[in-house]
Amino acid sequence: MPVSIPEEGRVLILAPMGKDAALICRELESAGIVCHVCLDPDELAAEATRGVGALLLSEEALLPVWNDLAASLDRQEAGSDLPILLLTRTGSSSIVVSDALARLGNVSLLERPVRVAALLSTVRSALRARERQYAIRQHLQEREEVNRRKDQFLATLAHELRNPLAPISSCISLLRARSTDPLIAPVCEMLERQSQQMIRLVDDLMDVSRI
Repeated sequence: MPVSIPEEGRVLILAPMGKDAALICRELESAGIVCHVCLDPDELAAEATRGVGALLLSEEALLPVWNDLAASLDRQEAGSDLPILLLTRTGSSSIVVSDALARLGNVSLLERPVRVAALLSTVRSALRARERQYAIRQHLQEREEVNRRKDQFLATLAHELRNPLAPISSCISLLRARSTDPLIAPVCEMLERQSQQMIRLVDDLMDVSRI
C-alpha cells in the first residue's frame, strides 16, 4: 500500500559535521528517495511533526537531541516504530552508540565511510518497514470504524425493534381482558409467549451493542 502523505515517506537528516548531510541527501535524491536536511535539532523536531519515514543522524548529532528524541519515541502511537539510521565513526564502540542501541530501539548503524550501495539498501529497508507500519495503522483505523458502525447499527436496530413491542403487549392484555370468547385465551397466551421471547431477544441485542 503506498504512503498517502509524502512527508511520511521522507528521510530527515541531521549530520552537522562536514559535508555528510549534503552528500547523503544528494545520493538519496538521485535514487528517488525524498529527504530533508535539518540544520539543527529544532528544525529536526519541527519537521518530524509533519511526518517522517526515517531519521538519519550522525553520532555527533545524536547527543544534543538525545533526551528529546527518546521522549518523542516513547510517545509514539501504538504500532509505530520509527527507524533511526546512525552514522558512526570508524571502529566506534562509544557509549553514545551503545545507549542508542539499548534505548532507541529501531536503530541501524552505518559505519563511516559508508558505501553508497549500503546506504541506499539500509534506507530503503527502513522506509519499507515504516510504510508497512502506516499500512497496518490504516487497516486498524478502518477496522475500528467498521466496528463503530456495526455497534451503531445494532443499537439502532434494537431501539427500532423495541418500540412496537410495548403496544403489542398492551393490545394482548387488553384483548385478554375484554374478550369472553374461550378461543381467544390460548391465542393470547401464544401471542404473549412470542412477544416475551421477542423482548428477550431485543434485550440481548442491546446488551451486545453495549458490550
